[in-house]
Amino acid sequence: MIPPSLAMIMYAFVTGQSVAACFLATMGPALMLAVLFCIINVFIVRKMPSIEVPPQRPFKEHVTLLKQKSQAAVGAILMPVMILGGIYGGIMTPTEAAASAVVYSIILGCFVYREMKLGKTLFLLRSSAVATGTMVLMTFFAAILGTNLGMGMMTPPMAGILYIGARTGNVTIDKMMRPALMLILFGSIPTILLTTFWEPLSIYLPTLAGFIH
Repeated sequence: MIPPSLAMIMYAFVTGQSVAACFLATMGPALMLAVLFCIINVFIVRKMPSIEVPPQRPFKEHVTLLKQKSQAAVGAILMPVMILGGIYGGIMTPTEAAASAVVYSIILGCFVYREMKLGKTLFLLRSSAVATGTMVLMTFFAAILGTNLGMGMMTPPMAGILYIGARTGNVTIDKMMRPALMLILFGSIPTILLTTFWEPLSIYLPTLAGFIH
């Protein structure tokens, strides 16, 4: 849903809509979904005994820590600015922006943060290729079976995103079902309903940008 979303690019291509307008239309629902997921995640995490909550810190210490982390994360924070600025500024297409983001992240990891060695970079590229291939196969078979709906990528039993998440987190798929269903019931479904029956949530930004008159 968040740009550069492949689903939105495909939707814009099939329906003849502006990619930029489709991206703007998803921002409101995406932000709402992110907030709901954060709230649900708080309740889920509280019931996990393996999660340890750090001790309370003074406010000044929080500010100092935030400054330190922000300075270290400037390079990473600039990535979405580069992607969205390039797309909406007409400098790059969404595909070119995605490719630029990959190159930029490799440069950051290898030469700025220096946390990625050549061997690790090749491993990550190989893992990305495997994950992409998995997603392509899942999408292909989902399309054949007619289950490629809005929540089809995270709804069991197809759930391409869940399978990729399980592979990445090295956990079995059954351990992800309950949290996934909670996110769907209390996050995704309310967002879909509100987007469906309250149009300003999705068309306000495209209208403000002049795509809808």
